[in-house]
Amino acid sequence: MLRFALVLAALLVSPPALSARTWHINADGTGDAPTIQAAMDSVSAGDSVLVAPGTYPGDIDLVSGVSIVGSAGSHATIIDATSTGICLDGGDPWSRSYQSPLADVLVQGLTLTGIRQTGYGNSGCCALQAVGDVELRDCRVIDNDSARSPQINFRGDLTVIGCEIARNRAGWDVPFTGGIEFNGGGTGTLRVLDSTIEDCESPAIWVQDGGLHLADSVLRGNGHAAIELGHWLIPANLSATIERNLFIDNHNAIVVHLDDNQGIAILHNTFVGGEYALGPFLGMDPLIHGNLFSGAERDGLILCNACTNPELTCNNSWGNGRANWYNFADPTGTGGNISEAPQFCDFPGGVYTVSENSPCLPANNSCGIQIGAFGKGCGPISVTPESWARVKARYR
Repeated sequence: MLRFALVLAALLVSPPALSARTWHINADGTGDAPTIQAAMDSVSAGDSVLVAPGTYPGDIDLVSGVSIVGSAGSHATIIDATSTGICLDGGDPWSRSYQSPLADVLVQGLTLTGIRQTGYGNSGCCALQAVGDVELRDCRVIDNDSARSPQINFRGDLTVIGCEIARNRAGWDVPFTGGIEFNGGGTGTLRVLDSTIEDCESPAIWVQDGGLHLADSVLRGNGHAAIELGHWLIPANLSATIERNLFIDNHNAIVVHLDDNQGIAILHNTFVGGEYALGPFLGMDPLIHGNLFSGAERDGLILCNACTNPELTCNNSWGNGRANWYNFADPTGTGGNISEAPQFCDFPGGVYTVSENSPCLPANNSCGIQIGAFGKGCGPISVTPESWARVKARYR
């Protein structure tokens, strides 16, 4: 929020560069242009389009070097695609003849909503599609329903900071992505930081190629998988670092389809609930370090038969329904891995910090590290031998 205020202040009061201009757009058609698209038809690289509170139609073309900023933030500035079928358009990532890639585009403080597509032959696309280099900051992508397209469909370099992506549906007769579908073209990276992605159908984030950096975010209640890496049919050049996130009540947290180890690191995350806490990993050996797995209906961590040399160190898997460690030798007692009650401060209240005597704190485990995404949040609590899955069931 502070960064948003600083950007907004710069747009309002800072002396612009010689060639830059701020275009003021109002919902009633007054301002420097009657619509956002009219402004985008007239802008030059370095310009900013400052959008006043209100609801605006979609089908807005993004332009390289141009920022679109909601002046009062995302709750007050809404791009509604009900009548247009798309909110923001920067080129079709699925096309082999897409336009020149975008560069240096900022979209900030907007809600992207209103996608309604009922079948393959129906009009409607997605909240955002683009090719190039785009930053999506302090935005909401919410309450969209697209039968044949992901809500964010991107190829290139996409940065998502401080955003909410929620209650999106994708998948009619085949699964598509309810949140972000990303192809880096071998070199691009998807960065998702300090964001919330929840209640999205199909994988919430599907990275087919390129890189992923997911950090300090919450992924909750997503169907099929919160994260899917790779493609079950197409070889991928893919790497990922997933760190300090909370995964809660997803069907699967992370599913990987890769035929060799391409640099997948899963570090210091907390996985709670869902059917499976983490996995399966298909055909590769990940680095899994400092994570907490607890309360899954079936399994904590799943590896596959083709995983010959995974690096599992300093993890805690406890209280999962069928098994804490499934389809591979139990690593408890080796490499700093443990199976001990994490001692959450307030599990039924959704508080996943841990007590001062938790084995997940650096002073209380042999690795000397924080296990999971959260540190100390309360004093000592009592621990009973009851399984965490059973404790969780009492509060449903």
